[in-house]
Amino acid sequence: MKDNTPAETKAVELLQSILDRAAEVGADMVDLERVPHGLEILYCSGHTGIGGLLETPELEGPLIDLIVRRARLHRKAGGSFTWKVQGQMRTIAVEEYESFGEACFKLKLGRSG
Repeated sequence: MKDNTPAETKAVELLQSILDRAAEVGADMVDLERVPHGLEILYCSGHTGIGGLLETPELEGPLIDLIVRRARLHRKAGGSFTWKVQGQMRTIAVEEYESFGEACFKLKLGRSG
């Protein structure tokens, strides 16, 4: 098993904080979309969402690589992985889609249990 690079370790920490934040605000989905000024992170519940831009743009690539690798999205648009969110194992369903020529991702949080 190889050691993570510092960027990979920070990407894991970032994904953890994104998923924990989603649970804190009661979101059932996180939308990661590239916009002109960076990566927008939206925490969505139903038809409403709150969020903002990724504050550490240098982690955008490592974060996306982590999501693609964990959800096994190579050559397919959907997958899933399990992740501990606020102490509970949850299935995170991932859907990749295109918006204005950019790869974007929807992370749907499964129920804890």
